[in-house]
Amino acid sequence: MTRRKEKRAAENVRYRSPNGRLPPEALERLRACIEEANRLLRALGNPRDDENLAQLRLHFASLRGALVRVEVDCKPAEAAAEHDPSGKCEVVGLLTTAGKDFIQLDAVGERLLVPYGRICSLQHHDANPREDEDDLRGIDPCLRMQLVLHFGETVACRPELLNRFLGIPLFLQLLQYVGCRVAIRTERSEPHVRGVLVDAKEHAVRIETGAERECKDVSLHEACVIVVHADSGNRHKSNEE
Repeated sequence: MTRRKEKRAAENVRYRSPNGRLPPEALERLRACIEEANRLLRALGNPRDDENLAQLRLHFASLRGALVRVEVDCKPAEAAAEHDPSGKCEVVGLLTTAGKDFIQLDAVGERLLVPYGRICSLQHHDANPREDEDDLRGIDPCLRMQLVLHFGETVACRPELLNRFLGIPLFLQLLQYVGCRVAIRTERSEPHVRGVLVDAKEHAVRIETGAERECKDVSLHEACVIVVHADSGNRHKSNEE
């Protein structure tokens, strides 16, 4: 009787087929990459409410220091539903800042700022981003004391801390580059607006263009990529430096 039970148990044994040719460690890494890509796609596809923007900022902040390739949508809003591949561009650089509604990439001789609403996709090619950028254990003891005793006042006076804890909007980041040469690619027929950044407001920036120094306002809603030339503003540094 016992042998009969053992024989039946042996017949009921099932072996699961392998998931593929990848070893378990590589398969687990692949699954993690797929899940990360799915989270990014869900965040990019969701409506741009405050909660979703916060999720995007935290995701992009985790990639600081990574080399990224960003596909940017430069089509007008009314043409976005046509799924026309034209009107897109790619920018590549080290992701250095993740603000409330933008990311900043550092490339050779320039800084690239891209609004979240213009990001179609983002790929990162660095397996070792600077994961310790948000670690405040190494900050100056005096600054640590100010954060403990006067957190709100201290953070409000320092854009890099304000961005780290809450995320600053694009126009506040651009205020650091007033006086620098910039090139703004917009969704209009003219590909770039070039000149010197004079001012930045919540919805628009003012550019001084041409030899006659005429001022032109550019809507941030129409801006796709804002390029800040580093050689024209060495005194300006990114928030994360």
